[in-house]
Amino acid sequence: MNKNHLLPSLLFVLAACGGTTTSSSTSTSTPPPSITEWALVGTFNGWKADDESYQLVNDKNESKDYELYLNLFQDEEFKFVKNGAWGGDLGFAALLSPNATDIVTSASDGNIKVVRSGAFRVKITVATSTTPIVTRLGDVSPLNGGLKLVGTIQDPVWKPETNTFPLTFDGGMYYGRFNLPLNAEVKVKNGTSWNVGFDAGFSRVASMPTGAFSGSADGNIKALIAGNYRFAVRVVGQSLIINISHSFSTYGGMTATESRAGSVINYVNSPANFWESGALVKFVGVDATKTALKVDFTGVLNTTYLFKFEKAGGNNAAGTFVEFEFVGTGAAQTANLSLTTLTAEQRATMDTFVVFVKTPATTGAVTISRIYYA
Repeated sequence: MNKNHLLPSLLFVLAACGGTTTSSSTSTSTPPPSITEWALVGTFNGWKADDESYQLVNDKNESKDYELYLNLFQDEEFKFVKNGAWGGDLGFAALLSPNATDIVTSASDGNIKVVRSGAFRVKITVATSTTPIVTRLGDVSPLNGGLKLVGTIQDPVWKPETNTFPLTFDGGMYYGRFNLPLNAEVKVKNGTSWNVGFDAGFSRVASMPTGAFSGSADGNIKALIAGNYRFAVRVVGQSLIINISHSFSTYGGMTATESRAGSVINYVNSPANFWESGALVKFVGVDATKTALKVDFTGVLNTTYLFKFEKAGGNNAAGTFVEFEFVGTGAAQTANLSLTTLTAEQRATMDTFVVFVKTPATTGAVTISRIYYA
């Protein structure tokens, strides 16, 4: 289904600002472009300077104003970059009249750090000097009509009027967990018909598991590997940025949902034989040189969890897994899993992370925010 609609224009009333700050240099051998391209780079895109997902908009070539509306969240950091490369980038020191209630400078590297989540307008004015402005417009609110997946996973297919696969609005972003069969094609859709709202396909996917997806001939998001996937969607400018990752599969009574905090694994009356109920996820980016794994999680106070890192199909044979117990504190914490008992060859086969609840007959939820190498 080849439909491409953008977000309707957003109207804001802003106070006029003037300003000063830094100057930029030009090459003596290659003339600069008549219109410079400015974009944001930061923690939200892995500091990739050539990522055009967060490019500021300059509607008229004669205009020297570039701007972008987007949602930013507490503790995110960013800078302005020029022409998709480092050099001439602008950080907190260049800002005109920053509001310390909303943004501050990071301690060591001069980034712009968000203090208060919200809907922001970022702008650069190029005149005798280059002046960046960051303005918080208000709290983040959900889109009218919300967001959902439409596509071949529906029955009947490609029906935007049905809401079988909704994304949940949480903390300013949209999240969903979907089981996609091989060759499924989907888009993220707003509105109840193709003539209402907007949609976003593969061109708006900023990150995904390696080899898991491609763009179809119609620009849809096509699954090349069947599995459970987490969709995290952020409103940026007049479109969306879509991040896809593997999501937890569950068995034995556990269920999983998605939130801004991470994957939420729910359990009810956990069994005495803890292995009879669990949640597992594919681990992407296996690195045999690493000797420790970290897990950021939030568990129920005094509940014991067992985290297992294993080779899929290893059947608990020696050298195919490591496992460690951790007790929840009721607050965010980090678990450290040592891999030093495994050889590099064994570590290269570790591709699955599993969560069990060791405390029997308990009900609650554990949120897995991040799994990464130390």
